[in-house]
Amino acid sequence: MILEAEARLDAEYATHVGFCSAVHHVVDFLQALPQTFSFRWADAGPGQGPTGFGDPEWERAQSLEEFGRAGAELKALAYSSSYAVFQVYQGLIEAMNDAKYLLAIQCTRTLLEHAAYQNDMYERVAAITRGLDVKVTGTFYGRSLEMRLLLIKLFEQKRFDTAALGEDTPEKILAMGENISEDSRATNILTLIDKLLPEGKSYRVIYSLLSEYVHPNLGSRVMFYQPPHPAVSGAATGFWTVSSEIGRPECIDHTLAVISGPVVSLSKMVEVHTEGLLAIGGLLESYSPAQDGGLPR
Repeated sequence: MILEAEARLDAEYATHVGFCSAVHHVVDFLQALPQTFSFRWADAGPGQGPTGFGDPEWERAQSLEEFGRAGAELKALAYSSSYAVFQVYQGLIEAMNDAKYLLAIQCTRTLLEHAAYQNDMYERVAAITRGLDVKVTGTFYGRSLEMRLLLIKLFEQKRFDTAALGEDTPEKILAMGENISEDSRATNILTLIDKLLPEGKSYRVIYSLLSEYVHPNLGSRVMFYQPPHPAVSGAATGFWTVSSEIGRPECIDHTLAVISGPVVSLSKMVEVHTEGLLAIGGLLESYSPAQDGGLPR
């Protein structure tokens, strides 16, 4: 398990069967993944076999080596992505249980972004490995190089060099943001979201709705308004109350109306894509005799 305490929704949400079932199912799946994944790589060494571009045997050996390493790296990428997604689910569950519904909606928006990234990663990796034939040397070698370039992009994609936070100030890092190379520049998240099509309806609409609660628009304040109470029975005027106590039943219903559908569909997507990436990684690992393999523990 990734954490000692199990992440579970409180009993008051039990009537929302689809939502609870989806969350608990994907959390169980994510918690069952290894907490740590390491891999060792051993080069074949000099003087072992023919060398040189254009030599079919050399290209085949190089391709097997590249794919073996790529498989381990892909699994590491899939695991690190799943760890991030698990924290998002924990935040969602804690927010719902603590009646912090605005945070629950924000967590759903973040989940959508991570699911879009996973979907893009899976589609691009699957496209390279689809119909892969180890016997067709030229094609096999070309795809191994394509996979290498893709994994570099997926590993390094960023908008800012956050790895330098310990050395440079945030201001300097932000100022250097425009200097990120195209090979490392993250794809705009809306581009990735537009690739998600549930039943022909773009997730962009769902993302825009969730953003209403992330941004300081009416959506981020609506649940803090209590329904108006007339000053005198039958009077045209009344009192509005703004309160930080948002644990009212209508707030639960409002929140679930916003997040339930997306969470259910995204949870299925997270599980399918994580399993798919790990399966492809395992297949690629098996190609190379030099690959020591992933060591889950």
